[in-house]
Amino acid sequence: MKQYGMVVDPGCMKCMDCISVCPNDALYFGFGKPTIAIPKSKAIKRSYSLTWPEEIVGAVVFLGSFLAVRGVYVLVPFLMALGCATITTFLTLKTWRLLRAKELSFYRFNLKSAGRIRRAGWGFLSFAVVWIGFNAHSGWVRYHEYEGDRAFQKIQIPDELALAQTNPDPWLSPIDRENIVKGKKHFQGASNFGFFVNSEALSKLAWFEYLSGDAEQSVQLLEQAAAHQEGQAKGLSLYYRGTILNRLGRYEQARTSLDQALAERADLILAREEKGESLWQLGREEEAISVWSDAVQRNGRLVVANNQLAGAAASLGRSAEAIVHEKQADKFTPNNPHYHWMIGLRLKNLRMNELAEKHFQRAIQLDPGFQVRRKRRPQ
Repeated sequence: MKQYGMVVDPGCMKCMDCISVCPNDALYFGFGKPTIAIPKSKAIKRSYSLTWPEEIVGAVVFLGSFLAVRGVYVLVPFLMALGCATITTFLTLKTWRLLRAKELSFYRFNLKSAGRIRRAGWGFLSFAVVWIGFNAHSGWVRYHEYEGDRAFQKIQIPDELALAQTNPDPWLSPIDRENIVKGKKHFQGASNFGFFVNSEALSKLAWFEYLSGDAEQSVQLLEQAAAHQEGQAKGLSLYYRGTILNRLGRYEQARTSLDQALAERADLILAREEKGESLWQLGREEEAISVWSDAVQRNGRLVVANNQLAGAAASLGRSAEAIVHEKQADKFTPNNPHYHWMIGLRLKNLRMNELAEKHFQRAIQLDPGFQVRRKRRPQ
């Protein structure tokens, strides 16, 4: 009414209530000019809680804060990250106004009066600085976690081949070596300066340490990671720890770690293969055969377990049984030189030399370049 001198709201129901209650009969019902033709008297200037620059800064702060805390330490889920980003944005904008405005209040608290920050204002400012600082630190940690994970995803060497011997360096490509250095740097930064333990990052750092030749450090990191994990993740960390301990010749410790892995995940058949290897190296041949047999019963397509059973049977003079398991293994063995070489290394570790030689020869047939690897293979 003040702007146009008439009701222009299309939602008006024409019920005449406004006319009947007008105290000075200023309203009436009749024909008038179209709204577009009515000049405004004095437009009321709208007031907004934020200026355009503040809205832009707020949007940038919100997005940055959300990305900083989303998934950090594998602790912050999506909705919690949204909440944290909202709080950070509010504190940032309110702090900016606290420093610039002469008067500012929040709820019933007077933060600043006559250009002077009050006690409540100092408390608010202190909390804001701590919160925003923690948010920025989380962003720094999240950046290192993200970059470390990117490097981890680019690793090309198969786990089975890397774990076939203590030193996987001969199998690493230049891309692998570059990503190992980069991944270690980022994960170590996140681990050393983070406020909380990221068990997922620890297990990936352990893999980088193993690939770079530090198996002992890898074992320690996997133990730390498993202590902060549950279920499937814990089972996998304990499995890798047991496997690396096997390669280091610490078979009793390996068996214990593999038993713990199977307690977390009974379906982890690869852990049964490694447990059988630990028992075989400890001189408990029949127990090893029992564990390998259990693995094969669960999955008859296991190439390594069938080869281990074939080698075990042959070493104990059970030729017929050895032939059966060897044929079963050959049925599912891919024609891949790296795979045959991996099997040869695994069998060589168990002193099943005759069967190991068969796979070394097959790898050389598929790729003559493996002849050079054989000459420099550690005995």
